[in-house]
Amino acid sequence: MDRPGKVIAVGRNYAAHARELGNAPPEAPFFFLKAPSTMVGDGDPIVLPFDIEGEVHHEAELAVIIGRKGRRIPAAEALDFVLGYACANDVTARTEQKALQERKLPWFGGKNADSFLVLGPLVPAAAVPDPGALRIRCLVDGAVRQDGTTADMTHGVAALVSHASRRLTLHPGDVLLTGTPAGVGPLRPGETVEVAIEGVGRIRNPAPRPDAAVRSTALAAAAVCRGRAKAHAAHRASAARAGERCPMPSCASDPLRHRRHCASRHWTGCSPAATGADRTG
Repeated sequence: MDRPGKVIAVGRNYAAHARELGNAPPEAPFFFLKAPSTMVGDGDPIVLPFDIEGEVHHEAELAVIIGRKGRRIPAAEALDFVLGYACANDVTARTEQKALQERKLPWFGGKNADSFLVLGPLVPAAAVPDPGALRIRCLVDGAVRQDGTTADMTHGVAALVSHASRRLTLHPGDVLLTGTPAGVGPLRPGETVEVAIEGVGRIRNPAPRPDAAVRSTALAAAAVCRGRAKAHAAHRASAARAGERCPMPSCASDPLRHRRHCASRHWTGCSPAATGADRTG
């Protein structure tokens, strides 16, 4: 499937799922966005970022693919704008999402990372006569984690399409994620996750263990950045004591210019030779 123009996802659209995470089911749909670049397909690896703390969860969902341009679409006509349906896995950095919620911040960091949206092949709408009566399951290494039905959605497909189109024009190829049933849980390195929806299909994706060399290189680069920041702070403090002023607010603002400035004076902490790296700050 081609990459969509936008991915609109609804939160807490299954009452049991809302309650399992300690939330009240909302009276009206509320939406968030996932970046289209997070999308991968059936069989592609789900990359669990090494620098995300806490749990990453699977979320089995029915995806709606828009087929016609529309805005302020009446619910009674909404299904006429649907091209088809697909299996989806709305992978979520749950611990990070909860931390953002507690600080009353947007969910972006908890919902967006490369490969955090798995989207399966499209099934034409004509082949799914009732999207509100489909069994939806999620399995991890063959063990059933989620087993529900789209009949339990608080707001059905037609209502979601209508609500989503109130503020944004929907375009062909846009994706609408309809929420996940109860049973979400952690996805760990080395496991394989499957989403199966009656009449729509199945997707299966591994979550491979990170390559040791890649992890080591990434951690080393992060350490260089932290070391560079500490060294720069010390340099600015030293310059201040000497009555001088470093014109650069930070290494990250313009690394090359900052290196030239420091090397031309009395400090070389930003130079590639001093850090053993380049373009990592």
